[in-house]
Amino acid sequence: MLKALKNKYLSVYYLLVLPAVVFGQRYNLPLKTRLTMPSPYFIEWSYKIDSLFSYKIPEGILNPCISQVTFSKALSMLEQLQCNRIGKAKFESYGFNTGEYSSMNHRWKMLGLRGTIEGKEVLVLDENFDYDMTNDSIYYLPKPVLNDTIPLYHKVYYKTDFKIDRDINYEFLHNDIVHKISEPLSFTVLVVYDSLSKSLTYADLFKMGCGDKLVFEDVLEGEKVNIQVVSSTTYPITKSDFKITTSAGSCRKLLKEPIPIGASSFIIDSFDLIHKCLYLSNYRTPYDWASIKGTSISTDESFTFDLKSDVKLIHVWSTWCQPCIRNLPKLKELNQSLTNVSMLGICIGMNKTKAQEHVAKNNLDWPIMYFESKPDFFKNEMAVEAYPCYVVLDANNKILYKGSNLNQAQNQLEILSMKK
Repeated sequence: MLKALKNKYLSVYYLLVLPAVVFGQRYNLPLKTRLTMPSPYFIEWSYKIDSLFSYKIPEGILNPCISQVTFSKALSMLEQLQCNRIGKAKFESYGFNTGEYSSMNHRWKMLGLRGTIEGKEVLVLDENFDYDMTNDSIYYLPKPVLNDTIPLYHKVYYKTDFKIDRDINYEFLHNDIVHKISEPLSFTVLVVYDSLSKSLTYADLFKMGCGDKLVFEDVLEGEKVNIQVVSSTTYPITKSDFKITTSAGSCRKLLKEPIPIGASSFIIDSFDLIHKCLYLSNYRTPYDWASIKGTSISTDESFTFDLKSDVKLIHVWSTWCQPCIRNLPKLKELNQSLTNVSMLGICIGMNKTKAQEHVAKNNLDWPIMYFESKPDFFKNEMAVEAYPCYVVLDANNKILYKGSNLNQAQNQLEILSMKK
């Protein structure tokens, strides 16, 4: 008998990935809630099964089509997620090929039946995983209606309002342990458009989707941190995507990508889809802003970021970025109106002459560094992802705003200036 069964489905944290090299403490953020999404995110098509497969279907169903979704796919996709630790996905885990586990005694594969009863389209789901659909509910599909508000194309699949919401208990194997999972999942059937008959017909296959999102929340560095798992549940898409919200705003991150929180930078080093655990690690804490060093765009002299001011603004721009160029006059006005703000410009580009022309045209008289390519501190500590980028720092060099909206950055600067 499998070692998995000998362990009697013990819950172990084998799916947690050890962190990469990090600095400082590691934090386990508690699960706050599971948000129900307004509409499910359907991510997985069923696929037709071998005609020799043993199953039972209700009598009276015409044109039956049997298909299935395999929950073991979650394992291979999960291993893709942990790209910093596992070199490649173990695609052979799709069928598990582990003797007894591939038998019908385990809840790792759900069948679905599509067909018609007395001319009405139906869907039957093998919700109890017994390969017998004579004891399952029969769902009648509503007659599809053409929607004149969207363009319809020949042989293209379209969503419908039909869905079935169910709490599904299933299993899959990892490291010789059978994990018992319960998830709120949704199921639907899409329609396909036939331009010749100008009609919609239901597809033979069904689709499965996520019904909720995980939300983790805690206080780090004096900041309330809220992390929502965008691609949620144990049945993920190819990448785990997170929405992080702090007082500085919201951003989207993947595993191992730096996240500014307070004066420090963190990474989500591990995300356990099985036990709903999320771990953060200090990436750089605290960040030494004085280590920002570059060459002046005007004099070619090397200098570092001046941290003496209680209010600081770093603006990152490039000559090819039109929003950056449009905002240069606004930055000049801001510099003149908020005289207590220390500003540093960082220009990235391959045409220094053009950059100097923009500086002269807008009379930018604060320190501006020029780089022909992204410096290392962009890729790590500052984690600049888009242009323009504005970073507002207080007297303790805590990030109060980081983003592309100059108006929001200005609001933070004005609030800080009023406190002085």
